[in-house]
Amino acid sequence: ITEGGKQVLDIQARNEAIDLWNLQSYTILLYLVQGDKRASWCYFVDYILAKFLEMSYLNVRPGQILNVFLHNVDIPISNQTPLPTDIKRMILAACKYKLKFTGLSIGQNIKLKMPIWKNLAVNKQCYQQACHRDSAKCLRLNHQVRTV
Repeated sequence: ITEGGKQVLDIQARNEAIDLWNLQSYTILLYLVQGDKRASWCYFVDYILAKFLEMSYLNVRPGQILNVFLHNVDIPISNQTPLPTDIKRMILAACKYKLKFTGLSIGQNIKLKMPIWKNLAVNKQCYQQACHRDSAKCLRLNHQVRTV
């Protein structure tokens, strides 16, 4: 006891480390890299979060969300949020540690794969005004434009 404690596992710290590990696995390749490099569970998380945002009060239109960490959306997390516990914990870890998408030098091929709707670089007020224009609705509904 004098040289190391009681050898008791800190469950809360362990669970937080697991959440951060899952978050790293989910975000390291994000939506920009496809194929066998991305874990299959990441696609399920993308789908679940996109459906949640489409059905929630956040007024996100179907097909707009590619990956929540590449978009300018805030996901409200509470006990009543109808998301799986693991996904809620992963999002809470991202909020706690202020996860942001940044890059020193982003190549053109990656820029072209970035989402066009609710883009991180766009001012929210300008986005709201532009989103209600007929041309934006046409791009979204008729042409299914999702990326820059």
